[in-house]
Amino acid sequence: MLVGREDECRQITRLLRDAARGTSRSLVIRGDAGMGKTALLDFARTRAKSFQVAATTGVESESELAFGALIGMVRPLAR
Repeated sequence: MLVGREDECRQITRLLRDAARGTSRSLVIRGDAGMGKTALLDFARTRAKSFQVAATTGVESESELAFGALIGMVRPLAR
């Protein structure tokens, strides 16, 4: 459990549990730099062992390209 992030961790755990039962949900993690978004995503990734996880990294120089990160994420899945 991440210190001080118990509520967020519970929400992530609940989302994964519901997804395993067939209930589709989403969770948006946003905030300023340094607030722990990556730590929360790592928490989710380590608990999603029974799922296929697709991930990507945004690049600031591509921020003007619509869906640039999305294309980078789904391209390998299309093969």
